[in-house]
Amino acid sequence: MYPSSYSLTQPLHLLPEKGRIAIHIGAQNAGLLISRVADQMNFKAFELFPDNESVIGTKGRAVSVPSSTFSDDAFQTTISQTLAKMSTEPVEEMHPQVTKSGQQLQEIRNTTRPDIVTEHLMSYFRACGEPVVVSTIWKKTREEVLWKDALLSWRRSPTWLLVHVSLQLTFSRLSADSSESLYKPFMAFLKSRVLDLFHGLSFESSLIYVMNAKTEQRILKLGDTDPQSWLAEVQEVLSRAAARIDSRWKSVISQNSRTPDFSTLQYIQPAQDVLHKFPDLYNLSTL
Repeated sequence: MYPSSYSLTQPLHLLPEKGRIAIHIGAQNAGLLISRVADQMNFKAFELFPDNESVIGTKGRAVSVPSSTFSDDAFQTTISQTLAKMSTEPVEEMHPQVTKSGQQLQEIRNTTRPDIVTEHLMSYFRACGEPVVVSTIWKKTREEVLWKDALLSWRRSPTWLLVHVSLQLTFSRLSADSSESLYKPFMAFLKSRVLDLFHGLSFESSLIYVMNAKTEQRILKLGDTDPQSWLAEVQEVLSRAAARIDSRWKSVISQNSRTPDFSTLQYIQPAQDVLHKFPDLYNLSTL
């Protein structure tokens, strides 16, 4: 689903103090994070899919626009229409090119350059405001390009990456100490809530196991932290999930542990039972 100018105008107009809006501009391979800080509006753009060759992220830019400028209806309408158009209309010049049979063709297997957002759109914001220095984050996306025996490569979800980056940026700038950001604790708690929703529903054991493992991985990323009440709740959810998997496995074992009934085997007479008569085959052989 692509954002429309109408669906963007109202959230931009109603954006509260310290509020944030994350926008996935799919056709341009870019994400845009809009936040209100005091009397300024900050725009941060970043690439979502790195190209196949480098598999690294593009350094985004941050620009601050005065709230008085941002509050202007004409400005918000222009931004909404521009973002809606950028989300649906790709730019041919931003696509990688490849030479085949002497002709320049678009390489559909590679990613789109986000310059339309990170360069062109941010230049417009800079003309209305000024560059701003903000804290940065390092994001290990563990991006891989998998396209063996396939036309198009398999990649991670750009929307999921947009959500992760937006959350991490938000939590890191809300925390006075960047080393104590709430991002990692929040992600561990969020995944435990999702895992808890599995309880009572007919999800496969493999899905419960994977979600359980992902939640435990998030707890490991916290390192040595002081015990907190929310962490005890997470541990309780993990215990319930593990107990559910164990109960299912014991049920499978019990259903397959019944002793076969061999009493009928006492009537078997191998010397006689291996001899069979097929009179129709005899007639067939004489034709």
